[in-house]
Amino acid sequence: MEQSKADMSPQPPTFEYRNCGLCAAPNTPVKCPCQATHYCDRECQRKDKEAHKEGCTYWVRQNIDRLRKELQVLKAESNCSAPRLERKVEVVQKEDDLAGLHQTVGKLLRSTLLVGNCELAEEHYKQALQIYCRLAALAKWHWFFNKQLLVEALHAYQSWCSLQSVAQQGE
Repeated sequence: MEQSKADMSPQPPTFEYRNCGLCAAPNTPVKCPCQATHYCDRECQRKDKEAHKEGCTYWVRQNIDRLRKELQVLKAESNCSAPRLERKVEVVQKEDDLAGLHQTVGKLLRSTLLVGNCELAEEHYKQALQIYCRLAALAKWHWFFNKQLLVEALHAYQSWCSLQSVAQQGE
């Protein structure tokens, strides 16, 4: 059975409307930049901002960018200022925070189960692991480094890898 040329022509994109993330009104046109939550209007989005920020990949990525900039400044200052130990401790703590944010984004992206997000999740898990490994290698900082975070990041990455291999076997 042959398809006609009209059936094979590209179709205009369809837009999926969901219920508002705050008031549950149907057919909401406004999306959060994370693409996971929809709103009736900017007012509902503004009211839900604080509650939504915690699980929003857009806001967590904004925090990652902010922390990276702060780290650049701190690292530059720690190389040329007198209270170097305090600065280095602050750098390590911020790097630990940064790794935690990467892990959070990885979890949020993985939870959506979209193919494109899986690769992004893997990249964030890898970045978290690199930071945790670098911090673990700094034995002189061991008194405040939380080794449990390294173990959790490693387990999260390993579970992601096992999910990927199961998905590839199913194809």
